[in-house]
Amino acid sequence: GFTIIMLSPKIITVCMLLTSLVVSAEVTCEECQVAFGNLVTRLLTEDSLAEQADLLKTAGCSVLEDPEACNELVDVWWVYMAAVLYPNLMDPQDLCSEAAACDIAKDWTCEDCVGGIEFAAGYFESEASIQDGIDLLSGESFCGAPGATEDCAEQMANWLPIAIPILSAALRDQEIELCQEEVGVCMAS
Repeated sequence: GFTIIMLSPKIITVCMLLTSLVVSAEVTCEECQVAFGNLVTRLLTEDSLAEQADLLKTAGCSVLEDPEACNELVDVWWVYMAAVLYPNLMDPQDLCSEAAACDIAKDWTCEDCVGGIEFAAGYFESEASIQDGIDLLSGESFCGAPGATEDCAEQMANWLPIAIPILSAALRDQEIELCQEEVGVCMAS
């Protein structure tokens, strides 16, 4: 089962402070988890969520039958949807275990970091993760919440297979910047 984690601004602030810690050259399982945790935290910041919403409306809603309804969905609900999706579908412990980063400690390189972001993006957009996201949002945590529309579950089933690959592609497009800012590798020489 999934544990739903809603991040408060106070927790996000504490997590953002943790991102300023310098990662040592020897990467441990814990450091892998911190790095992926920092990624999830970054994805949930106000600036990142606004950027994601713009991207989803431009690239995702425009291809749907009712773009205006989709735009409204994104404007009103994306922040809440992201707070359910990212911590559950990009769980640092799961990602590090799946990537075998907890098996051995080694030097953290730009290639490792970029590979990790690509792995996370692929994991996030996998058919299984998209279905997990549909199941999560269709359940009590989102569609069962007050204010949700009657067709919420149907909207999630139609929209997430479009939205998640768009967000995964954006993650890949920013992999060097993310590795520089969150892990301290891939610096231009």
